[in-house]
Amino acid sequence: GFEQKNGILVASGGLDCECSIYSLENAHNDPSAKAIADLRQHDGYVADLAFLDGGSKILTASGDSQCILWDVNTQIGTKVFSGHDGDVVGISVDPTNPSVFLSAGIDNKIKAWDMRTDSNDCSSEFTLKKSLGEISNVSYHPNGKSFVLSAGEGSIVYDMKAAAVDAEGTTVPLLTFSGDKFDDDSSECTMSKFSNSGRLLFSTYEGGTAVAHDTSSQESFCMTANRKNKVRAEFLDIHPEGYNLALGNSQQVALIFHF
Repeated sequence: GFEQKNGILVASGGLDCECSIYSLENAHNDPSAKAIADLRQHDGYVADLAFLDGGSKILTASGDSQCILWDVNTQIGTKVFSGHDGDVVGISVDPTNPSVFLSAGIDNKIKAWDMRTDSNDCSSEFTLKKSLGEISNVSYHPNGKSFVLSAGEGSIVYDMKAAAVDAEGTTVPLLTFSGDKFDDDSSECTMSKFSNSGRLLFSTYEGGTAVAHDTSSQESFCMTANRKNKVRAEFLDIHPEGYNLALGNSQQVALIFHF
């Protein structure tokens, strides 16, 4: 992931249980430049990460069921967030309050955490129906009042403050979007993310389909309908100014969409 404020750091994590941070300035002068920091404390693969405070801190999520807040300069984990009963597969920092973040686990729980408190307990928790399928990522709405997750064959939106709970104790979704009519394979939803305005919700699927959902009209259109060779998207990101959306994967294939 890229550090968005200053744009000079990039970080990666994987099956080696480490998070490595690189300086783009160093890489420009020496393409073989080594990482400026190797963060080692997790006992499982690093599934997701997010820079904070202009790159001085970074938050990681791991298959060891924990999230860790790190000081990049000292390479020390300053706070551990634990409470999931399984892999933590995604995190999302509140765009209106960067001291708060969400974690998504394969235990079908979304937990909200406040990094300013001394407590090791989450501030709120959302329990999802297991029938929705396995969660693959979570992302805040730009206004911080709701969030979307990718689970099973769809993108599911939840209200942060007014979410109802059903008789089984699971959180009731605010909106649900599916790509079934565009994806012949009925494949798993891999990524979901709101546009910068929050009106559009972008979803990608294992079969290579990318769909844009209008959260106001609840209409949907396929962004990859005219492509003969579809690309399975493993990441989805939006330009800070909101004009471009990028999809890509580990095979170094990328698609750029201009709005």
